[in-house]
Amino acid sequence: MIVVPVTTSPDAPPSSLTAAGARALFRSGTVSPSAGWADGYTQANLLIVPASLAYDVLLFAQRNPKACPVLDVLDAGRTEGALLAGGDIRTDVARYVVYRDGVPVDRPADLHGVWREDLSPVPARPTDHPGTIMANGRRRLVVTATSLDCRSSHARRLRRPTMSHAHPILENDRMSQWLGVVVERADFGAARIRMDIREEMVNGFGIAHGGVIFAFADTCFALACNDPAGDSSTITVAAGADIIFVASAYRGQTLTAVGTVRSRFGQSGIYDVRVTAGDTLVAEFRGRSRTITTPGAE
Repeated sequence: MIVVPVTTSPDAPPSSLTAAGARALFRSGTVSPSAGWADGYTQANLLIVPASLAYDVLLFAQRNPKACPVLDVLDAGRTEGALLAGGDIRTDVARYVVYRDGVPVDRPADLHGVWREDLSPVPARPTDHPGTIMANGRRRLVVTATSLDCRSSHARRLRRPTMSHAHPILENDRMSQWLGVVVERADFGAARIRMDIREEMVNGFGIAHGGVIFAFADTCFALACNDPAGDSSTITVAAGADIIFVASAYRGQTLTAVGTVRSRFGQSGIYDVRVTAGDTLVAEFRGRSRTITTPGAE
Protein backbone atom coordinates (compact mmCIF):
# COMPACT_ATOMS: atom_id res chain seq x y z
CA MET A 1 0.00 0.00 0.00
CA ILE A 2 1.24 3.47 -0.91
CA VAL A 3 -0.36 6.60 0.52
CA VAL A 4 0.16 9.99 -1.15
CA PRO A 5 -1.54 13.26 -0.10
CA VAL A 6 -3.46 15.55 -2.45
CA THR A 7 -5.48 18.70 -1.85
CA THR A 8 -8.90 19.43 -3.30
CA SER A 9 -10.48 22.67 -2.03
CA PRO A 10 -11.03 25.87 -4.07
CA ASP A 11 -10.13 28.20 -1.20
CA ALA A 12 -7.14 30.51 -1.56
CA PRO A 13 -4.57 29.66 1.16
CA PRO A 14 -3.09 32.28 3.55
CA SER A 15 0.63 32.92 3.38
CA SER A 16 1.03 34.20 6.95
CA LEU A 17 0.47 30.90 8.76
CA THR A 18 3.25 29.02 10.52
CA ALA A 19 3.87 25.40 9.58
CA ALA A 20 2.21 24.23 12.80
CA GLY A 21 -0.74 26.53 12.18
CA ALA A 22 -1.28 25.20 8.66
CA ARG A 23 -1.12 21.60 9.86
CA ALA A 24 -3.59 22.38 12.64
CA LEU A 25 -6.10 23.64 10.08
CA PHE A 26 -5.70 20.50 7.99
CA ARG A 27 -6.09 18.38 11.12
CA SER A 28 -9.35 20.16 11.94
CA GLY A 29 -10.82 19.32 8.52
CA THR A 30 -9.72 22.14 6.20
CA VAL A 31 -9.22 20.92 2.62
CA SER A 32 -7.28 23.30 0.36
CA PRO A 33 -4.38 23.47 -2.12
CA SER A 34 -1.23 24.40 -0.21
CA ALA A 35 0.31 26.70 -2.85
CA GLY A 36 1.09 29.97 -1.07
CA TRP A 37 0.56 28.60 2.44
CA ALA A 38 3.04 29.29 5.27
CA ASP A 39 5.39 31.46 3.23
CA GLY A 40 9.03 30.76 4.02
CA TYR A 41 8.50 27.23 5.33
CA THR A 42 9.34 23.98 3.59
CA GLN A 43 6.61 22.26 1.60
CA ALA A 44 7.23 18.65 0.68
CA ASN A 45 5.34 15.66 -0.63
CA LEU A 46 4.71 12.75 1.70
CA LEU A 47 5.17 9.12 0.70
CA ILE A 48 4.14 6.39 3.16
CA VAL A 49 5.10 2.82 2.30
CA PRO A 50 5.34 -0.52 4.11
CA ALA A 51 8.66 -1.03 5.84
CA SER A 52 9.43 -3.75 3.30
CA LEU A 53 9.56 -1.10 0.55
CA ALA A 54 11.26 1.68 2.55
CA TYR A 55 14.77 0.60 1.56
CA ASP A 56 13.86 0.68 -2.13
CA VAL A 57 12.46 4.20 -1.75
CA LEU A 58 15.60 5.41 0.01
CA LEU A 59 17.83 3.66 -2.52
CA PHE A 60 15.96 5.37 -5.37
CA ALA A 61 16.33 8.75 -3.61
CA GLN A 62 20.03 8.15 -2.95
CA ARG A 63 20.63 7.29 -6.59
CA ASN A 64 18.54 10.22 -7.85
CA PRO A 65 19.04 13.10 -5.39
CA LYS A 66 18.07 15.81 -7.88
CA ALA A 67 14.80 14.16 -8.84
CA CYS A 68 13.78 13.00 -5.35
CA PRO A 69 15.54 14.68 -2.40
CA VAL A 70 14.48 13.19 0.93
CA LEU A 71 14.00 15.54 3.89
CA ASP A 72 13.47 12.95 6.60
CA VAL A 73 12.46 9.35 7.29
CA LEU A 74 10.32 8.14 10.20
CA ASP A 75 10.67 4.71 11.74
CA ALA A 76 7.88 2.24 10.97
CA GLY A 77 4.78 3.05 12.96
CA ARG A 78 5.95 6.54 13.98
CA THR A 79 3.47 9.37 13.39
CA GLU A 80 5.64 12.37 14.26
CA GLY A 81 9.27 13.38 14.01
CA ALA A 82 11.73 16.27 14.03
CA LEU A 83 10.05 17.95 11.04
CA LEU A 84 6.58 17.33 12.46
CA ALA A 85 7.00 18.18 16.14
CA GLY A 86 3.66 17.94 17.92
CA GLY A 87 1.92 16.82 14.74
CA ASP A 88 0.47 13.60 13.38
CA ILE A 89 1.37 12.27 9.93
CA ARG A 90 -2.05 10.55 9.78
CA THR A 91 -4.08 13.78 10.04
CA ASP A 92 -1.91 16.77 9.12
CA VAL A 93 -2.44 16.71 5.34
CA ALA A 94 -5.58 18.10 3.72
CA ARG A 95 -6.41 14.90 1.83
CA TYR A 96 -4.71 11.57 1.10
CA VAL A 97 -4.83 9.03 -1.71
CA VAL A 98 -4.52 5.35 -0.78
CA TYR A 99 -3.06 3.02 -3.41
CA ARG A 100 -3.24 -0.77 -3.38
CA ASP A 101 -1.15 -2.60 -5.99
CA GLY A 102 -0.64 0.67 -7.84
CA VAL A 103 -4.34 1.52 -8.07
CA PRO A 104 -5.98 4.40 -6.12
CA VAL A 105 -8.75 2.92 -3.94
CA ASP A 106 -9.64 5.69 -1.48
CA ARG A 107 -9.19 9.41 -0.76
CA PRO A 108 -9.68 9.71 3.00
CA ALA A 109 -9.43 12.90 5.06
CA ASP A 110 -7.14 11.06 7.52
CA LEU A 111 -5.32 7.74 7.74
CA HIS A 112 -6.73 6.35 10.98
CA GLY A 113 -8.76 3.75 9.08
CA VAL A 114 -5.81 2.39 7.11
CA TRP A 115 -2.85 2.98 9.42
CA ARG A 116 -0.58 0.02 10.17
CA GLU A 117 2.42 -0.26 12.46
CA ASP A 118 4.63 -1.39 9.57
CA LEU A 119 4.15 1.84 7.58
CA SER A 120 7.18 4.09 7.19
CA PRO A 121 6.62 7.80 6.32
CA VAL A 122 9.13 9.56 4.03
CA PRO A 123 8.72 13.38 3.73
CA ALA A 124 10.37 13.97 0.38
CA ARG A 125 9.88 15.36 -3.10
CA PRO A 126 8.49 12.45 -5.15
CA THR A 127 8.34 13.27 -8.84
CA ASP A 128 4.80 12.26 -9.69
CA HIS A 129 2.42 12.79 -6.80
CA PRO A 130 1.28 16.30 -5.85
CA GLY A 131 0.27 17.25 -2.34
CA THR A 132 2.23 18.72 0.52
CA ILE A 133 2.93 18.79 4.22
CA MET A 134 4.35 21.77 6.08
CA ALA A 135 7.65 21.14 7.85
CA ASN A 136 9.25 23.29 10.52
CA GLY A 137 12.31 24.25 8.48
CA ARG A 138 12.60 27.72 6.95
CA ARG A 139 13.48 26.60 3.41
CA ARG A 140 11.09 26.85 0.46
CA LEU A 141 10.83 23.69 -1.64
CA VAL A 142 9.22 23.78 -5.08
CA VAL A 143 7.64 20.46 -6.08
CA THR A 144 7.86 19.52 -9.76
CA ALA A 145 7.58 16.51 -11.99
CA THR A 146 10.98 15.53 -13.33
CA SER A 147 12.17 14.95 -16.86
CA LEU A 148 15.56 13.75 -15.57
CA ASP A 149 16.74 10.25 -16.37
CA CYS A 150 16.55 8.26 -13.14
CA ARG A 151 18.37 5.13 -12.01
CA SER A 152 16.07 2.34 -10.89
CA SER A 153 15.96 0.87 -7.39
CA HIS A 154 14.18 -2.21 -8.79
CA ALA A 155 11.02 -1.53 -6.80
CA ARG A 156 8.52 -2.50 -9.47
CA ARG A 157 5.49 -1.17 -7.59
CA LEU A 158 7.04 2.32 -7.49
CA ARG A 159 7.67 2.76 -11.21
CA ARG A 160 7.30 6.30 -12.49
CA PRO A 161 4.53 7.01 -15.05
CA THR A 162 5.57 8.40 -18.41
CA MET A 163 5.43 12.15 -18.83
CA SER A 164 2.45 11.86 -21.21
CA HIS A 165 0.41 10.59 -18.26
CA ALA A 166 1.58 13.29 -15.81
CA HIS A 167 -2.02 14.57 -15.83
CA PRO A 168 -5.07 12.47 -16.82
CA ILE A 169 -6.59 15.16 -19.06
CA LEU A 170 -3.60 14.92 -21.42
CA GLU A 171 -4.15 11.25 -22.26
CA ASN A 172 -6.72 12.13 -24.96
CA ASP A 173 -5.66 15.73 -25.64
CA ARG A 174 -4.60 15.53 -29.28
CA MET A 175 -3.84 19.25 -29.51
CA SER A 176 -1.40 19.22 -26.58
CA GLN A 177 0.18 16.07 -27.99
CA TRP A 178 0.66 17.81 -31.35
CA LEU A 179 2.22 20.78 -29.56
CA GLY A 180 4.69 18.40 -27.91
CA VAL A 181 3.85 19.58 -24.39
CA VAL A 182 6.09 18.22 -21.63
CA VAL A 183 4.68 18.48 -18.10
CA GLU A 184 7.19 19.56 -15.47
CA ARG A 185 4.60 20.15 -12.75
CA ALA A 186 0.90 19.35 -12.51
CA ASP A 187 -0.70 20.24 -9.19
CA PHE A 188 -4.15 21.47 -8.23
CA GLY A 189 -3.74 25.23 -8.56
CA ALA A 190 -0.31 25.29 -10.19
CA ALA A 191 1.29 23.89 -13.35
CA ARG A 192 4.50 24.22 -15.35
CA ILE A 193 4.96 22.93 -18.91
CA ARG A 194 7.35 23.39 -21.83
CA MET A 195 7.44 22.85 -25.59
CA ASP A 196 9.81 23.43 -28.51
CA ILE A 197 8.74 25.69 -31.38
CA ARG A 198 8.86 23.66 -34.59
CA GLU A 199 8.90 24.82 -38.19
CA GLU A 200 5.16 24.16 -38.70
CA MET A 201 4.38 26.47 -35.74
CA VAL A 202 5.87 29.55 -37.42
CA ASN A 203 3.72 32.09 -39.31
CA GLY A 204 4.42 34.03 -42.51
CA PHE A 205 6.55 36.56 -40.64
CA GLY A 206 8.95 33.89 -39.42
CA ILE A 207 7.80 34.05 -35.79
CA ALA A 208 5.79 31.66 -33.63
CA HIS A 209 2.08 31.81 -34.48
CA GLY A 210 0.03 33.59 -31.84
CA GLY A 211 -2.56 30.83 -31.90
CA VAL A 212 0.10 28.27 -31.03
CA ILE A 213 1.28 30.33 -28.05
CA PHE A 214 -2.34 30.80 -26.92
CA ALA A 215 -3.01 27.06 -27.16
CA PHE A 216 0.18 26.33 -25.21
CA ALA A 217 -0.85 28.75 -22.43
CA ASP A 218 -4.38 27.34 -22.46
CA THR A 219 -3.03 23.83 -21.83
CA CYS A 220 -1.14 25.12 -18.79
CA PHE A 221 -4.34 26.83 -17.61
CA ALA A 222 -6.28 23.55 -17.97
CA LEU A 223 -3.68 21.61 -15.97
CA ALA A 224 -3.71 24.15 -13.14
CA CYS A 225 -7.48 24.23 -12.72
CA ASN A 226 -8.19 20.48 -12.93
CA ASP A 227 -7.21 18.34 -9.94
CA PRO A 228 -5.02 15.46 -11.25
CA ALA A 229 -6.40 13.26 -8.44
CA GLY A 230 -10.03 14.33 -8.84
CA ASP A 231 -12.90 11.84 -8.92
CA SER A 232 -13.85 12.69 -12.56
CA SER A 233 -17.44 13.64 -11.66
CA THR A 234 -16.67 17.27 -12.57
CA ILE A 235 -14.35 19.05 -14.97
CA THR A 236 -13.15 22.65 -15.04
CA VAL A 237 -13.30 24.40 -18.40
CA ALA A 238 -12.57 27.88 -19.73
CA ALA A 239 -15.30 30.50 -19.38
CA GLY A 240 -13.03 33.02 -21.08
CA ALA A 241 -9.40 33.94 -21.61
CA ASP A 242 -7.23 36.85 -22.72
CA ILE A 243 -3.60 37.02 -23.80
CA ILE A 244 -1.09 39.84 -24.17
CA PHE A 245 1.84 39.15 -26.52
CA VAL A 246 4.94 40.85 -25.14
CA ALA A 247 7.73 39.56 -27.40
CA SER A 248 8.15 37.30 -30.42
CA ALA A 249 9.31 33.70 -30.21
CA TYR A 250 11.16 31.81 -32.95
CA ARG A 251 11.65 28.34 -34.38
CA GLY A 252 14.06 26.30 -32.26
CA GLN A 253 13.29 28.12 -29.03
CA THR A 254 11.84 26.34 -25.99
CA LEU A 255 8.80 27.96 -24.41
CA THR A 256 7.93 27.52 -20.75
CA ALA A 257 4.50 28.25 -19.27
CA VAL A 258 3.86 28.62 -15.54
CA GLY A 259 0.25 28.76 -14.38
CA THR A 260 -1.05 29.72 -10.93
CA VAL A 261 -4.47 30.22 -9.38
CA ARG A 262 -5.30 33.80 -8.38
CA SER A 263 -8.79 33.32 -6.97
CA ARG A 264 -11.52 30.73 -6.64
CA PHE A 265 -15.12 31.62 -5.84
CA GLY A 266 -17.99 29.16 -5.99
CA GLN A 267 -17.63 27.18 -9.21
CA SER A 268 -15.46 29.86 -10.86
CA GLY A 269 -11.79 30.78 -10.78
CA ILE A 270 -9.15 33.13 -12.17
CA TYR A 271 -5.74 31.85 -13.30
CA ASP A 272 -2.63 33.56 -14.66
CA VAL A 273 -0.16 31.91 -17.05
CA ARG A 274 3.25 33.40 -17.84
CA VAL A 275 4.95 32.23 -21.06
CA THR A 276 8.70 32.73 -21.42
CA ALA A 277 11.54 31.79 -23.76
CA GLY A 278 14.58 31.64 -21.54
CA ASP A 279 14.69 34.95 -19.68
CA THR A 280 12.40 36.68 -22.20
CA LEU A 281 8.74 37.20 -21.35
CA VAL A 282 6.73 36.17 -24.42
CA ALA A 283 3.11 36.44 -23.24
CA GLU A 284 0.82 36.93 -20.27
CA PHE A 285 -2.39 34.88 -20.29
CA ARG A 286 -5.39 35.19 -17.94
CA GLY A 287 -8.01 32.46 -17.87
CA ARG A 288 -11.43 32.43 -16.23
CA SER A 289 -12.61 28.96 -15.28
CA ARG A 290 -15.93 27.30 -14.55
CA THR A 291 -16.42 23.89 -12.93
CA ILE A 292 -19.22 21.81 -14.44
CA THR A 293 -20.55 18.26 -14.21
CA THR A 294 -18.64 15.94 -16.51
CA PRO A 295 -20.67 15.40 -19.68
CA GLY A 296 -22.36 11.99 -19.48
CA ALA A 297 -21.75 11.63 -15.74
CA GLU A 298 -24.78 10.62 -13.69
